Amino acid sequence: MKKIIHIFTILLFISFSANSQVVTSFTKRFQTTQKGGIVYLANVATGCSSNPQTSGGACQTGATAVAPGGTANNNDFNQVYVDVDGDASTFQSSSDSLALPNCSQITWAGLYWGAMGNAATTPTRNNIKIKVNSGAYQNISADNAQLNTTGYTSYHNFKDITSIVTAAGTNARFTVANIPFVNNGSSNNWG
Repeated sequence: MKKIIHIFTILLFISFSANSQVVTSFTKRFQTTQKGGIVYLANVATGCSSNPQTSGGACQTGATAVAPGGTANNNDFNQVYVDVDGDASTFQSSSDSLALPNCSQITWAGLYWGAMGNAATTPTRNNIKIKVNSGAYQNISADNAQLNTTGYTSYHNFKDITSIVTAAGTNARFTVANIPFVNNGSSNNWG
């Protein structure tokens, strides 16, 4: 009987793993053969305050915890738009800096953004803003927009920004703004 239960459990596991859902198949965005590496810049659209890195208290502790050693998390904080630019024309903004050695060359750059929301709750999700250093914002629209309606309703967008990044050079600060998410001010949101 024990052997039959083990076989049943294995077959049950195989049947669940064979029916996983693919929302959109992966495709190549860029391919090249060259020496070099990949550099990621990343930031958030939501946080426990409009500037969680400097907010103090449990919010700052949760926002700055580094895995795997950090024990804080921000799962239960009400999420609001992070807005670091002080610009009244944006409702959300966050930034990160690119700092490459002087001999570097930028071959390709892609911007990916996403959050909880759908066409009704985040109608402007495909059009956001980007600026380099202290320059002016420019409007950009997604080259590819994916809306997911199974599980958590969310969107995931992509824009090829190679021309913007190469024009900025190997040391620049990029600020992205106006990434909408649903339910500003409630918990368990992301963007």
